[in-house]
Amino acid sequence: MSAILAWVFALFEKIPARVLGGLGFGWATYAGYSAAVESFIGSAVSSIQSTGGVLYSILSMTGFIDGFGIILGAISARAALQFIDKLAKIG
Repeated sequence: MSAILAWVFALFEKIPARVLGGLGFGWATYAGYSAAVESFIGSAVSSIQSTGGVLYSILSMTGFIDGFGIILGAISARAALQFIDKLAKIG
């Protein structure tokens, strides 16, 4: 009897993950996180672009703009890699 109960509990343990995966919960989470990252990137880029022309030129000459783009690309790649296992997980 206890073996049957253990099997039933094991079966019900995986059902919520399968249901949420089937409903696209992973995609919804990734879409929300992606939207937040894109919003941060947009506000950061607009803040840099709204600086004065001289300061923007100095930042550009020092390579800050390129470095900032690399860092933002890394943040986007990390977000994608962080959710890749959750997007394909069904059980």
